[in-house]
Parts: sequence; structure tokens; C-alpha cells
Amino acid sequence: MAAQNPQVLASVPCYCGCGGEGHESNLDCFVDQIGANNVVTEWDQMGIS
Repeated sequence: MAAQNPQVLASVPCYCGCGGEGHESNLDCFVDQIGANNVVTEWDQMGIS
């Protein structure tokens, strides 16, 4: 879902307390880097665990 709909996750604030890590939205909790055509090039470890 995160890879297919990054704009949706980017519009949802994160409430898990990870703001200290620089996260501003749910997208930040799952995706660390997105390349061309919304291809995830690196996942964030928070969303994996």
C-alpha cells in the first residue's frame, strides 16, 4: 500500500511518537526513499518491524 499510494500516506499525520526521528507523516514510517515513478528504493525499518 505504501509503495502504490505514497500520496495517501503522506497526507496522514504520524502519531506514534517518531517525530524526533524526522518523520512527518505515515509515509515516513514506511518509506525512506522513493525514486522515479514512485518506486520505493529504500524502506524505513520502523514500518518493517
